[in-house]
Amino acid sequence: MSKLFRGKNFGYLSTLMKDGSPQVSQIWVDIEDGNIIVNTAEGRLKHKNISRDPRIAICVVDQNNPYHKNDKQNLKKWLSLHSKIPSKTSG
Repeated sequence: MSKLFRGKNFGYLSTLMKDGSPQVSQIWVDIEDGNIIVNTAEGRLKHKNISRDPRIAICVVDQNNPYHKNDKQNLKKWLSLHSKIPSKTSG
């Protein structure tokens, strides 16, 4: 599973708008120390949505095989969601 997150694969992050409707963003993803890293900036819609409601769905598409199956058991090994968004900045 980590191979998908470490590879040059696109991810799709679904967050919830205030009215409960989904908002989906194409994202770059990585994995670091067992945590999934999502590229965004403070103030962006996905950041605002996650800050308000931490429930998300994430999908990563294998560029070499878009039909690669990610079953729920494998995701449980790698994906843990937290009600708090860690902030990591560089510079």
